[in-house]
Amino acid sequence: MKLPDGWKEVKLGNITKISSGGTPSKENKAFWGDGYPWISAKDLKQPIVTDSIDKLTREGYRKANVASKGSLLILTRGMTLHNDVPICIAGKDVAFNQDVKCLSVIDEIDVQYLSYFLKGKKRELLKLVDSAGNGTGRLDTELLKSVAVFYPPLPEQKAIADTLSVWDSMIEKTERLVIKKEKLFTFVQKALFSSISNNHKKLLKTIADITKGTQLGKVDMIPRGRYQVINGGVSASGYTDSWNTDENTITISEGGNSCGFINFITENFWAGGHCYTLSIKNTEQVSKEFLYWFLKVNENKIMKLRVGSGLPNIQRKDLEQLEIPVCPSEEQISIVQTLEVAQHEIDLLRQLTDQYKLQKQGLMQKLLTGQWRIK
Repeated sequence: MKLPDGWKEVKLGNITKISSGGTPSKENKAFWGDGYPWISAKDLKQPIVTDSIDKLTREGYRKANVASKGSLLILTRGMTLHNDVPICIAGKDVAFNQDVKCLSVIDEIDVQYLSYFLKGKKRELLKLVDSAGNGTGRLDTELLKSVAVFYPPLPEQKAIADTLSVWDSMIEKTERLVIKKEKLFTFVQKALFSSISNNHKKLLKTIADITKGTQLGKVDMIPRGRYQVINGGVSASGYTDSWNTDENTITISEGGNSCGFINFITENFWAGGHCYTLSIKNTEQVSKEFLYWFLKVNENKIMKLRVGSGLPNIQRKDLEQLEIPVCPSEEQISIVQTLEVAQHEIDLLRQLTDQYKLQKQGLMQKLLTGQWRIK
């Protein structure tokens, strides 16, 4: 790769000092308690880390290895390394454990720029991960030191980091808004259905026929068929060019780890042997949409009906005994519309988050290689 004017290429080990963490004795209770962060793999989920789940006392903190504020923390041992390489900046002095390395950078490197650069090279970093036994991933320190780093003069590093941090801020704010909306949505769901009188409940078997689909083997599926094969999981098991179930049908996963999952399929599809489909007996009494939302709100309760230890499943007879609230059609329509609008708003916010992430990824590719320059 030809570097832009003013850019340099160095090995990571030449611009950082890498140190290891440790764990104060777990047997000494005087070391553990509230007060001082002790960073482990489960804490490396934010761009900047200042707190931890596990904490040390002042005495424990004195026994620990400490990363200074402004240094990089990178996971070098753990199951997570098979899929991701968590990297974050220490927002203050923090202790850290032996699965994490601390990278202290030299003065001509902006730590936020280096953080973005390494995150942009995660695919390359993942190729350096091997197994330390029991499926635990390991990123060797010497290999980490050999990673090539490209960087412009310090003012441009800071400008690049500032630009990318704007997208990080938008992503974080939108994700927080999604969480807030989801909590409110859960409250609204429960409130709407709890307002229906308990005197108007019917068993599910009197409202809908519950039918199990027909098993379709993997050899009978095709990679890019016209119709989804719904067979017990959260997503489609595959595709086929034929279908056995009409569009706009409620499904309940019958077997597997996702048994009890409720879905509403809006296109013709193939219902497999681990999929229940619901056919409403009288749509004037209960609409498909209303029944779907009630079941979805009670999805966790339905999942608790599962039996069996090897391959768990949900029995039809147990589903048939579910009590479904029945109210006038006007009220059903109002409830469905309220929930659909709320769900649509959450979906739009998730799409916006995905767009921000895609934009940031494109910016990183351009800015961190010097294809686009910031003056």
